[in-house]
Amino acid sequence: MAGRYRDGAGSNGASTAHCASVRSNRLVTAMVATRSPVGGSRLLVASYQGRGEYDLATGARVARDRDEGSSAWFDASGPSCLTVTSKEWVRVAGLAGGWLPRESGRWRIAISGEEVMVVAGDSPAQQLCEGEEVRVAGFAPGGDVLVIGRPMDVWIFRV
Repeated sequence: MAGRYRDGAGSNGASTAHCASVRSNRLVTAMVATRSPVGGSRLLVASYQGRGEYDLATGARVARDRDEGSSAWFDASGPSCLTVTSKEWVRVAGLAGGWLPRESGRWRIAISGEEVMVVAGDSPAQQLCEGEEVRVAGFAPGGDVLVIGRPMDVWIFRV
């Protein structure tokens, strides 16, 4: 795996996977796709440099397409993007529009410019990241994964 994967319990009990290999100078969109031909959930990351698909359980990159011709795999009217492995169109969220849920069960997030805060139930809010513009953040379908996309990286939290 090109990136790092860390699986450990934080003070709030959430496990964290940080995919440092999800690098882009201009992250356009990130979407959690729930269908996968090999089972499990995937994160599809698209930028001006192509697309990458990541396994949400391990943080491992499972596919990469460096095709910069986004007109073949991106539809701004949805917005939606063609997955790398299964060639299915999935809805996306990020600079091109779309959205991911900001609440899941007892978890909720608040985004303010360069900062993402998470609250679990009545617990105090905890800062997850700061220092770079947040381009997409929210929970995957199913609610057990939180994704935060910034210009140079993507964070994956299992809750």
